[in-house]
Amino acid sequence: MGSDRDLPDTLYHYTDIGLKGIWEDGHLWATGFRFLNDTSELRLGMLLLQSKVARRQTELHEETVEILKRELELRKDERPVDDAYFAALEAKNAPELRELAEISAAAEDAEKYMHSHIACLSERDDQLSQWRAYAREGYCVGFDTKLLLESLNDDQVMRRVHYFDETANEAYASQIIEIAKQHRRVMLEHPDLVDVDEEGRRWIIALRMTVHASFVKDRGFAEEKEV
Repeated sequence: MGSDRDLPDTLYHYTDIGLKGIWEDGHLWATGFRFLNDTSELRLGMLLLQSKVARRQTELHEETVEILKRELELRKDERPVDDAYFAALEAKNAPELRELAEISAAAEDAEKYMHSHIACLSERDDQLSQWRAYAREGYCVGFDTKLLLESLNDDQVMRRVHYFDETANEAYASQIIEIAKQHRRVMLEHPDLVDVDEEGRRWIIALRMTVHASFVKDRGFAEEKEV
C-alpha cells in the first residue's frame, strides 16, 4: 500500500485563498471524496473492481456448466462415468468462487461505508485549465516531493492517478483483486496474527481496496497529471 517513489522532484498545488491556510498551518488539507469536483472519485475504481470480479465469476460458472453438460451427455448415452473425476472437476472452482464472493461483498461495503480523503497535486506547473478551475486569482505552489513523502502518516499514501482506460485499468483491477485475495488468505491461514470473523475480514479487505480504488479517475481529467 506504499507510495510511488518515482515522482518528479517538485509537485504543484493550484489554490486561491487556501494558500493562507497552507502557509499558516503548515498543512495540505484533504477533502472527502464525495465533495470533490469529480463525482466519480472512488466509485469509478470500485465499479472497475466489481466488473472484473463479476466477469471472473461468470467464467468460472461457465466452466462448471460445461463440466456438468459433459457429465450429463455421458449419462444420457449410458456410458461409464467416473463420479470421483467429475466431482473433483466441479469442486475445483469452488474455493475461488467463495473468494470472489467475499471480495465482491467487500467492494459493496466499501462503496457504502468507506471514506477516502484526497488532496490533489499535479506534475504540471503552469497549466491553463488548472488555473481556470482552481486558482483564477490564486497561486500555483511548488512542494518538495521528498519532504511530502517523508511527512506522510501511516494511513496516507501518495501516488499517481490512474485515468480510466479499459485496457490499462484492467491490469490495475487485477492487481488490486490479487492484493485483496492475498490479505484474505493471510487472515484465514494465520488466525493467530489476525483473529477476525468473516465480517471483520470483509471490512479489512474493503479498507485495502478503498485505498487502491481512490487512485482511479475519469480520463476527462487526464491532462491534470494528478498525484
